[in-house]
Amino acid sequence: MSRGGPFLVVGLNPVIQRTTAVDGILWNDSSPVLWSRTDIAGQGGNTARILHQLGEEVMNLCQLGSEDAPFFIHTMEQEGVTVDWVPTSGTVRNCHTIIDTQSGEITELVEEGVTVDDGVEDQIRQRFSATLSRVQWVVITGSRAPGFSHEIVPWMVESAKKAGVSVGLDVRGSDLTRSLPWEPDIVKINVPEFVQTFFAGRLALEQEVDTEETARITEKLITLTKQSATIIALSHGKHDSLLAVAGAVEAVPVHSVTVKNTIGCGDSAMAGFAAGRARGDDPRAALLLGHTCAAQNAGVYKPGSLHEGPPADESMLDELNRAEE
Repeated sequence: MSRGGPFLVVGLNPVIQRTTAVDGILWNDSSPVLWSRTDIAGQGGNTARILHQLGEEVMNLCQLGSEDAPFFIHTMEQEGVTVDWVPTSGTVRNCHTIIDTQSGEITELVEEGVTVDDGVEDQIRQRFSATLSRVQWVVITGSRAPGFSHEIVPWMVESAKKAGVSVGLDVRGSDLTRSLPWEPDIVKINVPEFVQTFFAGRLALEQEVDTEETARITEKLITLTKQSATIIALSHGKHDSLLAVAGAVEAVPVHSVTVKNTIGCGDSAMAGFAAGRARGDDPRAALLLGHTCAAQNAGVYKPGSLHEGPPADESMLDELNRAEE
């Protein structure tokens, strides 16, 4: 399979993901745990790992709380992903996935990101600028941890485009709207995030968008892409995605799959979409590769992965910390 990178994946809110399976949640009572696992995740980490699994050369740029940095870096490098990181105080945020094997329901409990220290943004910007000459694609994904300015994502898009580097975005809100004038090459966003970004005061759930809402979304996609080189893919859970290219919008079907864990499916779709475009695939074929990646991710318990894999070895944490000292 041909390569399209190298890629730089920027994730400004890294995560250590704790996944727990229970056989039915008993409210107001104890629910026995069937199994649990810990993985490196977050949208940046997930996207970088999927790109690596697709055979691409990739580096993950992020900030890391010093207490968890050795564990994060060691685990990612064990999985083949190089991490370029800036230290900040504290820990890496934890997010928790609860899988109810009885009902099939999956819930994620999301912690607020850890506020970054003064000076971290300047260091991230310096690392970003220094790397642009060595990559062909930049993918910026996920939310910003508290402490980062509203200018950093649009600045990254502007800088990359001026340097002749292709850009993929999976961001929302002002990070997206303020980046669009620089015409990122591809945008992947889900329905709720799109609605919250472009229709103030409106809410949409992943599986609940009626015909009127779909028409409103389609009209907005036409407006955004008609005079722009940006290609937008709008994911919608188990429903068809919408693909907008030069003012034309089409529905692209997703795969039907037996779901084990949906965490990381959007990141997998972003990675496949970006890899496909980088390799020269037309927009539809690239998005279909993204759908294939998302389906494979949904079929395994490890978040943000195309195949099952062992959990991170947390017993290494103390040893790694001692080595750092």
